[in-house]
Amino acid sequence: MVIIGAGVVGLSCAVQFLQQGFKDVTVLSKDKSPNTTSDGAGGQWRPFGVATDEEQTKRLQRWGKETWDWLSRIYREHGERTGVAFVSGYELFRKQQPLPFWKDDVIGFREVTQEEIALFVPSTADFLSGAKVESPSGRPPLLYGFFYTTIVVDMARYMSFLQTACEALGCKFVTKEVGSLSEFVSRSKSTASECKEDGDLHADVVINCSGLGARTLVPDPEVYPVRGHILRVHAPSIKHHFAADDEEDNLSPELLYIIPRSQEVVIGGTYQVNNWDLQPAEDEAKAIVARCAEVFPDIANAKILEQWVGLRPGRASVRLELDSSRSDGEARAPVVHNYGHGGSGITLHWGCANVCVKLAAQLFDKEAAEA
Repeated sequence: MVIIGAGVVGLSCAVQFLQQGFKDVTVLSKDKSPNTTSDGAGGQWRPFGVATDEEQTKRLQRWGKETWDWLSRIYREHGERTGVAFVSGYELFRKQQPLPFWKDDVIGFREVTQEEIALFVPSTADFLSGAKVESPSGRPPLLYGFFYTTIVVDMARYMSFLQTACEALGCKFVTKEVGSLSEFVSRSKSTASECKEDGDLHADVVINCSGLGARTLVPDPEVYPVRGHILRVHAPSIKHHFAADDEEDNLSPELLYIIPRSQEVVIGGTYQVNNWDLQPAEDEAKAIVARCAEVFPDIANAKILEQWVGLRPGRASVRLELDSSRSDGEARAPVVHNYGHGGSGITLHWGCANVCVKLAAQLFDKEAAEA
């Protein structure tokens, strides 16, 4: 078995396949931790940047809940070395929003009053007191929102935890860039038994967790980049997560979110569709600081520890299925696709890996019955 991609989606698949007794699991990727997009992500459990029509919402709820349960379990069993923590905080809006579909999956979800918001958001307090609202962004005050406790993950530590688990279970890692899924030959059609750095690629099944790379690997033109720019700052006074936007789906190009972690606070950000630029922009960084300082003034003078830019793998919906384009008897290896998670990789990864294991098991059962 070959898993393409060493981000959080790929590594979680590797762990699950090995835990379920699958043998000869190889993770093949151009990059590995700490150089993946997953390593730099904000790491908050909250469905974000994925389609939410009725059918998709049901799947997102199931995958998200299974991921929540997994992260909760490893926190109980292994503690802080997993990078997992539970953090309470606010999500605020400038106009009233419907309750999110995931409200029952987080802890202590409730709506907040304008008076509560005014306790820590200066522009809201000015608005309620009748004073002139001096919002640096020039936007209306934040008047509505929710409070809840969710899971926040230090992604570098969690990726290390997953990679260590993979290695302990016997996973092999190969650094290689693959141009097309057609390069993989079904192991049953060849005497070869390994995926090597040089030479032909052989696999009984390929699990495609290539993220944005699926755009050219499959190829899938529905996959597109969504540029995210974040800053890591020293702001120990901030203990709550925070997000604010005009819409519940939080998909405007300029975002406002604050995620406290054990060693730093992550602030952001951007959601720039079809922008491939991986370089941080100084004017953009200043705008992020200004937006976040509007609700937490201490951020204005916080020391910036690092800037980071990553490309989310955008898609109209997550693709999680057995590739039906392969015909029976074809030499090309069968493929299970698992990509297009947008900004919800950490929220959905373990639940999606569950589905991959089931799809692969069904494939092997079918081949055994036909043998």
